[in-house]
Amino acid sequence: MEQKVIIDGCEMSLEEAEEFRQREREWEENRLRKMEGEPSWRRLHASDKDRFFQSYKFKLLDKEFTFNQGHANNVDVVGLTVWDGCLVLAKYFERVHSECDTALDGRTVLELGAGVGVLGICISLFGAKVTVTDCAWLVGIMKENAELNKDLAKFPVEVEELYWGRDLEKWKGKRYDYVVAADTVYQQELIPAQLKTLELVTDEKTEILYCFEEHNPESARKFWECVGEKFEWERVSVDEHHEEYRHPKITIVRLKKKPVKN
Repeated sequence: MEQKVIIDGCEMSLEEAEEFRQREREWEENRLRKMEGEPSWRRLHASDKDRFFQSYKFKLLDKEFTFNQGHANNVDVVGLTVWDGCLVLAKYFERVHSECDTALDGRTVLELGAGVGVLGICISLFGAKVTVTDCAWLVGIMKENAELNKDLAKFPVEVEELYWGRDLEKWKGKRYDYVVAADTVYQQELIPAQLKTLELVTDEKTEILYCFEEHNPESARKFWECVGEKFEWERVSVDEHHEEYRHPKITIVRLKKKPVKN
């Protein structure tokens, strides 16, 4: 009888197992090559274990946050992990707080496309009243992470279901001091609905900050084409980013809703 082994829950022959291990070694070598010269905090080419199968630790103001991540599945392959844009924008807000420790105190903040909730939950450390939002299947993990880090928040972090461009009646009339989003510019078909939602929950006084890496050039092109229709925008100079958490491929954009023409 042919000998079988179990790897990652799958039964395979010794020959198949060796081929599997060889592919894993090649993938790991390729990943490490891509990481050469990158800062240690970069997660873009992290292993699947680091990205999906274990919790992620992150420090702000010497306080350590813990974030659960989830297994990628046929429903979601992007929302269940921590993305670099979240870290860059969280560290940007840390810098803002260090320059004025009351800048966010008591301010209302809405995060769009929060995923596992990293950015919004981190901002709660600075005294903001934060609501994190995303699709229904991510609500559970956002609540887990809000609970895990509740002792670091001045106000409890609210978790809400929000699909861009859909079922927006409950959001009409709601306004926030800040609206933030990180690494949400990844699928061009979603950009119009995302900006429609952004338009609904902001007014001319709302401070809007987007942070993203151009993973998909077509999506980034669509964003730049559409965003100017309703919003004025400017790139935040890299000199204003956190001194460590900055990268030439990652952009922070400051937006303001255009005045309504009578």
